Amino acid sequence: MEPAVTAVDSLAERFAAVGTFLQMADSLHDNANYQYDAVDLIRQCLSDLSRDAYADIQQAWAGRDRAAFDRS
Repeated sequence: MEPAVTAVDSLAERFAAVGTFLQMADSLHDNANYQYDAVDLIRQCLSDLSRDAYADIQQAWAGRDRAAFDRS
């Protein structure tokens, strides 16, 4: 039997999932649980994004790679 929910692997997929979740905002914006989950999902995506960016910055700094640092 297949699970009802599948794991989301990439950051882009997570942000897409947030977008899908936020499409329900018109009908659920007054629901406290929806509001909590919306904030939590966005917070988690931003946390993941910043963690990845920080790792890139550290690697560029350690390698003295100015171009990679600027891209980070």
